[in-house]
Amino acid sequence: GCPSQVAPASPTASPAPSFFKSAPTESDNSEASVTPPPLYPSSNSSAPCVSTSLSTTFDDNVGSYGNMFDVQAFSSAIIIYGVDFYTDVTHLVHYSLYTKLNSFRDDGGRTDMDAWTLVKKGSVNGTGPEGGTPVRDFGNLAIGANEKRSFYVTLNTTDIRYRKITDELPDAKVGDAYVSNEDLEVQVGASVGGYPLTHPDTVLFGKRVWSGTLFYDVGCPSQVAPASPTASPAPSFFKSAPTESDNSEASVTPPPLYPSSNSSAPCVSTSLSTTFDDNVGSYGNMFDVQAFSAAIIIYGVDFYTDVTHLVHYSLYTKLNSFRDDGGRTDMDAWTLVKKGSVNGTGPEGGTPVRDFGNLAIGANEKRSFYVTLNTTDIRYRKITDELPDAKVGDAYVSNEDLEVQVGASVGGYPLTHPDTVLFGKRVWSGTLFYDVGCPSQVAATSSTSPTAPRAPSLYKSDTDPAETDRSDPSISPSQRTDMPSTSISLSSTREEPAIWECGENYIVETTFEGGTGAYGSMFTVTSKSEPVKITTLSFHSDFVDDNVKAFVYTKTGDFIGYENEPRAWKMIAESTLRGAGNGYPSTIPSVDFEPVHMLPNETVSFYITLTTPDIRYTRSNLTLGSPMSSHEYLDVNAGVGLADYPFASELFVYSPRAFNGVVHFSVEAECLPSL
Repeated sequence: GCPSQVAPASPTASPAPSFFKSAPTESDNSEASVTPPPLYPSSNSSAPCVSTSLSTTFDDNVGSYGNMFDVQAFSSAIIIYGVDFYTDVTHLVHYSLYTKLNSFRDDGGRTDMDAWTLVKKGSVNGTGPEGGTPVRDFGNLAIGANEKRSFYVTLNTTDIRYRKITDELPDAKVGDAYVSNEDLEVQVGASVGGYPLTHPDTVLFGKRVWSGTLFYDVGCPSQVAPASPTASPAPSFFKSAPTESDNSEASVTPPPLYPSSNSSAPCVSTSLSTTFDDNVGSYGNMFDVQAFSAAIIIYGVDFYTDVTHLVHYSLYTKLNSFRDDGGRTDMDAWTLVKKGSVNGTGPEGGTPVRDFGNLAIGANEKRSFYVTLNTTDIRYRKITDELPDAKVGDAYVSNEDLEVQVGASVGGYPLTHPDTVLFGKRVWSGTLFYDVGCPSQVAATSSTSPTAPRAPSLYKSDTDPAETDRSDPSISPSQRTDMPSTSISLSSTREEPAIWECGENYIVETTFEGGTGAYGSMFTVTSKSEPVKITTLSFHSDFVDDNVKAFVYTKTGDFIGYENEPRAWKMIAESTLRGAGNGYPSTIPSVDFEPVHMLPNETVSFYITLTTPDIRYTRSNLTLGSPMSSHEYLDVNAGVGLADYPFASELFVYSPRAFNGVVHFSVEAECLPSL
């Protein structure tokens, strides 16, 4: 049973910003499990595989944003290791490749991005009319014998080309075979007339044939995935309109999923519970699980809620700690394992989540989990008083196989809600059910270091009202059990919103020496012993004018290597203001500036740019990243100047340069809520 199920742990991809809308609230009772695809070792393994390919057509006659289509495997499993799509342009295009089990017409695939699993996204120069544009290095994607799997290939521009067959094959239907060989068939599908899929004006056009090539291995018995039953075809649901006419991020690799735990493999099934002695509650929990010397296969999770009515849950996972790679704020860092609805078990025990396939944690590998409801009914334990020296990432409970570490609670839903905060030193209440001792399922470690570097703590005060302590008299039972299933503001859990009283605001001023300048200034800020909040920036410009247009972008970590990568940056300010003139700070109003929260000892990059070459900065002899101005709480470091807008190629990046201006901030540890 187990030897055929080996999957190595996926390397952690570099985080990249999202170009998709936030996932909808997970409150659909009928939502089926969204199972990530099984990924297997690279195609250059020693398995006796035959590598081949199947192309559809490159005789295109129409184009738009993307295509959805189904692939049916025949009597042998196949392992897809490469995809070529067709675009007739040769400039840079930004692609995304998604997959799901069964037809794209099933389980919401035509309208709901949550039905899909991201396989790879990135940027590539189009090959143009000469042939397919390649997508590689996404691991290998298995389609089991007699299994159907669907694909969604999209750009963020209308440069995908394909064939419309309504005239040449008037009797063809979506789902009919278009091209096949002895291993598989690619079926007639649909084009997608908008981007992203969730855009209200996006429509699908039926009877369209994806133009491209699938590269695959066949005849590898050790990699055969069990077949999933093919869902019955859904009725047609495509636009007949005649009009038809792309976004980039790093690869986000889904976790390896395996067949159900009741296989014949000689695995030992066991479990590990944390605690059900809860003392506080909110929307969800994030926590890390560290496997020891043997891989484990998680096949079930129980979470704790004290209610017995219907609750709507979502379970996510990612490699390494939840504190790494944007896990605390960015839903794109997570992979959805299962979402659905279940009646809470209540105080009697854990509420089960099952039937999501099995999730591997390799030997000496760390994997994090995010369990959330869309109401404040997740219960867990706050340990700040009983274990005052405990830190997030410390072991809370362990056995010979694994440990569950101290984590955080999530005080809002969805995670991307602007008022969502995390509370540290919280222990998830629940149970992990897993198999161990299955040598054929051991996943390779994701790096030479089994545990990702520990990030410092930055969590809100224990007294924040987003957490719903059972003893809090201001929360009525009706508010606990009858909350809306749409996006929820944290203040909706109380009759009055919290009033925040913060300590003194601080500034770090660099210099207004000027001497040179261009369109923008890019630099880093490093916090020291306390968490800080950057509230706005002042910059240096010659302008004395009411129409200075300024933009500010940010990213975690250093900017080196990202000077011309707009996808790596998040815009946090767009402001038209009056310039203060030479030698004076022009300040972006705080109402136009989205605050940036920084952990202790964390480095964050900032890029401020104008639409004209009127930012002033100073040539510097400092090493990039070394402090040029310091404060008790943070350093402002030497950076670069950019001589193009909005971003600049390396030919127009000047280094080192000293940002001229002021960083405005407050110290988060000094901010306490009062009601």
